[in-house]
Amino acid sequence: VGADVCLAGSGLTPARLADAHGEIDATQELAVVRNLVRRLGHVPALGLEAGRRYRLTAYGIWGYALLASRTLRSAIEFGIRYLDLTFAFTRFRAETLRDGLRIMLDDTDIPEECRRFLVERDLAAAVAIQRDLFLQPVPLRRVSLRFPRPSYADRFAAYFPGPVAFGEPEHGCVIAKAWADQPLPQSDQRTARLCEEQCRDLLDGRRARTRLSEIVRQRLLRPRSGTRMTGVAGEIGMAPRTLHRHLAAEG
Repeated sequence: VGADVCLAGSGLTPARLADAHGEIDATQELAVVRNLVRRLGHVPALGLEAGRRYRLTAYGIWGYALLASRTLRSAIEFGIRYLDLTFAFTRFRAETLRDGLRIMLDDTDIPEECRRFLVERDLAAAVAIQRDLFLQPVPLRRVSLRFPRPSYADRFAAYFPGPVAFGEPEHGCVIAKAWADQPLPQSDQRTARLCEEQCRDLLDGRRARTRLSEIVRQRLLRPRSGTRMTGVAGEIGMAPRTLHRHLAAEG
């Protein structure tokens, strides 16, 4: 699929993609994902293949903070705390088990037509990150997906080092305690602290720049979200007339 087709309707150009300092918002990336799914949705394991291509260094300072973390568990906890600095569309959360660590993915904010692609992409990318942290695959006790078993189910073994189950209550994976608490080979606490400071500054800066129109756009993207001005204004906590005035000011 050509770049012009991928970028159609996103407001993005190849030149902007080449700008190392440029930022792309979620709605623009979602437009690209929609184009890919519409053109290549018939390709088996498309989301898995996309996720496998992510590398830890592609995440910038967030990735280096994970690399310098003490253990895989602390890296995961940090990663979730600063998840808004990543490419993930699913929302991650972690739960400590008696004999391991469970990572769960929430896809409720993702439009239905893009959901499978992005869940598979984000989960495969998370596994790729774990591999980069240890410089080897991290065995998984279990991988679970809410989706029904697809026709390409046999391909999952090439992406996930553990048993995969479909039709489960939630998306996620379980890491054995021995791996979750194993020291990372490139751990450095001083570097980790410096990286976290930079991540905090980045996140604070992005939140300060968030425009009201972007907040409205994110609400409209949610499945089953209302689209009336009065409803959206109520969610944000302002009068419809005030919301209209702010949106007009932002163009």
